[in-house]
Amino acid sequence: MAHTDDPLADMWATSAAAMVFLNYDNQLECLDVSPSQDPQSGLDGNGWAVQYCNEMAMPFASRESTSMFPPSEWNEPENTARCKAMYGEKP
Repeated sequence: MAHTDDPLADMWATSAAAMVFLNYDNQLECLDVSPSQDPQSGLDGNGWAVQYCNEMAMPFASRESTSMFPPSEWNEPENTARCKAMYGEKP
């Protein structure tokens, strides 16, 4: 890696590499990590959602004023119902 005086150079390089997978067409203003509502879309788009529903439930909420993610509220009963409906799994 070339030397640079920018203390954030590594972060920018990592961000650029991630965007190849997460926002390759530059259509998103911010990253939406919501799972696809189509369980037939395969593990490419739903891999994290499947793992989340059967192994690693991690409550997540965000506010527009404090996060780069779209605003969302954590609702455990709704989350459990979604996992049961989509994958037959309870977090």
